[in-house]
Amino acid sequence: MKITTLLSQDHEAVLSKLDELEGTAELLRHDITNNEAAQKIFGIKEFIETEVSTHFVDEETILYPALNKIEGMGEGPLKMVNYEHERFREIYEAFKEETEALRFGTLATGERLAESSKELVSLLRGHIENEDNVMFPMCERHLSSATLENMGRKLVGEREIDRAAATVELDIRAVDLRDRHPLIFETFDNLLHGQQIKLVNDHDPKPLHYQFEVERQGKYGWKNLEQGPEKWVVVIRKVA
Repeated sequence: MKITTLLSQDHEAVLSKLDELEGTAELLRHDITNNEAAQKIFGIKEFIETEVSTHFVDEETILYPALNKIEGMGEGPLKMVNYEHERFREIYEAFKEETEALRFGTLATGERLAESSKELVSLLRGHIENEDNVMFPMCERHLSSATLENMGRKLVGEREIDRAAATVELDIRAVDLRDRHPLIFETFDNLLHGQQIKLVNDHDPKPLHYQFEVERQGKYGWKNLEQGPEKWVVVIRKVA
């Protein structure tokens, strides 16, 4: 399958999440205590941090270098999408800061969170429209089907490797309490970019999450898989 087709499929999943984000952020704008909306926006944040960020890296490392070799492409559409990638990362940091403040109960109102969400939604929708309607058709014109299919195979292969080899299972329930956090941080620091820990714990790891936000801010993604009452399972992904 062509890389442009695979990336367009990613876009469909992202657009669905953006619709969800738009409505959820507005609920929190009017009621910051809405726990259901808060949990939903935490999940959306993790999707963006893992799936969208990975999608951008895939484009930057597989597709864009080939486009940059085409005369005139580097100063035109490619320059625009690269700018949008950088702008996304800037806006996402503000969005992440607001969602983490919400998680830890330090967000006074939902106004800034709603505004950063709105900006993120607008940017990503515009970026996807640019790629689907301008960039990808240009790829079809300037790159052969064989080249695009080879890139597609490379993308699929790298993602399969990531899924198979990127997760470290870490069950700390039998580990002494005083040794748990040092072990987790040592394991995390030894991960490569894109790898992750699947952590199993016997209590809510909220203090651990707070410590990650203080000591590894911007370097990790956090996703809750199970939340008690007998065990808590989270995925901690290294993103920088």
